[in-house]
Amino acid sequence: MQSTRRRKEPVTVFYDETVLDNGITVRSEKMDSVRSITLGIWFKVGSRDEAIDEAGLSHFMEHMFFKGTSSRCAVEISGAFDALGAELNAFTSKEYTCYYARFVDEHLEKVVELLSDMLVNSEFAQECIDAEREVVIEEIARAEDTPEDTVYDVLYDAL
Repeated sequence: MQSTRRRKEPVTVFYDETVLDNGITVRSEKMDSVRSITLGIWFKVGSRDEAIDEAGLSHFMEHMFFKGTSSRCAVEISGAFDALGAELNAFTSKEYTCYYARFVDEHLEKVVELLSDMLVNSEFAQECIDAEREVVIEEIARAEDTPEDTVYDVLYDAL
């Protein structure tokens, strides 16, 4: 039996990385042919970081950041992004939680302000907590009824 070794090619990096004085890492890539921006704010926390009694907390908090701040209710947050023609969304994985928006470059400053408000000034109002708890429980039930989601969790646990 013959074995072959593959030569490792140097990895080409297509982005710039800047570490701010406060420790935040900013990665950016400029594409001269487009005016759109995708801005993601990533947190190194996901479901694998949760204790048994905290299961689902990362995902739940992801939902709660959309529910209102000290200066904007959920409808105002959504409306502000819609008025800019921006898409706003988020996801939680086992390792990360990410909040992101896609928009035209001229709206960068406003989108940064809106996302910052959501992530720094969220209120976590009790009535929103109660309602959102049911939404997340329903999402979990849907995932448990989806074989491709379930098999991934079984594999992860086995590893």
